[in-house]
Amino acid sequence: MATFSRTTFDAAAYLAFRPSYPKWVHEKILTYHFGTPSLRSLANNRQSSLALDLGCGPGISTLSLLPHFDRVVGIDPSSKMVSAAITPTTPNLPSHLLPSPSDGSKNSLGQLEYRQGYSEQLDFLPDSSVDLVTSGQAAHWFDYPAFWKTLTRVVKPGGSVCLYGYPDFFLPEYPSTRTLLNRFALKDGLGPGSPSLNGQTQVDSIGEYWEQPGRSIVNQGLQPVPFPTSFPELAKHWDEATAFKRTFSTEGLDRDQIWSSWPPLTTSSLETTGLPEQVRTEFTGEQAGITMDKKLNWDELAKYLRTWSATHTYIEQHPEEKEQRGGLDVVDRFLVQLREEVTKQNGGKEVEELHLRWPLCFVMIKKKH
Repeated sequence: MATFSRTTFDAAAYLAFRPSYPKWVHEKILTYHFGTPSLRSLANNRQSSLALDLGCGPGISTLSLLPHFDRVVGIDPSSKMVSAAITPTTPNLPSHLLPSPSDGSKNSLGQLEYRQGYSEQLDFLPDSSVDLVTSGQAAHWFDYPAFWKTLTRVVKPGGSVCLYGYPDFFLPEYPSTRTLLNRFALKDGLGPGSPSLNGQTQVDSIGEYWEQPGRSIVNQGLQPVPFPTSFPELAKHWDEATAFKRTFSTEGLDRDQIWSSWPPLTTSSLETTGLPEQVRTEFTGEQAGITMDKKLNWDELAKYLRTWSATHTYIEQHPEEKEQRGGLDVVDRFLVQLREEVTKQNGGKEVEELHLRWPLCFVMIKKKH
């Protein structure tokens, strides 16, 4: 996490090349929180409401909350991220990121505020003031004893906490590239619950340059994240019957490429009993086509890989390597190998645009009424 606060980190590239969450992600969060559409409408038309987006980064997921709450606060420890955070009036914002007032029953957008700060330190918020807490691709950094203690104080009775994040991407059209991607991104090419790798292809790896234990947690699809019910002094405040973890967006992965350390797939039964059937349906079944995707050309893929904190650290610590390796840095060298494999799997024809897909994992729980 410290990488994102360095003066050399490119927050604009992070916004441009990282994946943005598709609408279905936000819809599932809102369905979990509000329940049925009629309950969502009722909630939106009664009292003032507040949503909190923790580890908000440049605000990609924060904007999606604006049509549904009177006030939305995004919090991130990095001043660079906060200064780069987007609003509905940000120039040249992609249309899919623009929130529409008509998406919420209030037909208006809530007030938006960004703050630099930490998720465990929310002293500016009164007790029982927050309706919904979300966090996209940041929950692996939290100090959970302090985090859940803080949320126990600020979340309203009946409020929801929805954490979500994504392990490393894969190329669904070229499953053979999974080994190369693992060797580049993971120390020794292996992660918790990942399958053994075949082949002897050598790849310069950035695996040992990730900040830990955060990276291990996100690679495991947030499965190690404890619920607040794990802490005896907090358990009585939270509804264990509403708690679950789930993995989406694995279409295109072979069965042996789905890590056993990830939360259960949606095809597994959902034992949670404290939620309406319509909510349970959102997180069970085949969920065909419910994926998180982005298309990038090779140059854009290189820029995306350079937004990884481990890549950033590797390049900073090897300033001489690019000159020594024919003008190619660690990303360039990896993409030469990846491009060769993609071309081979495409019958020898060059591929100019790649289809990337990310597994998407949820951790959900509600506070007792």
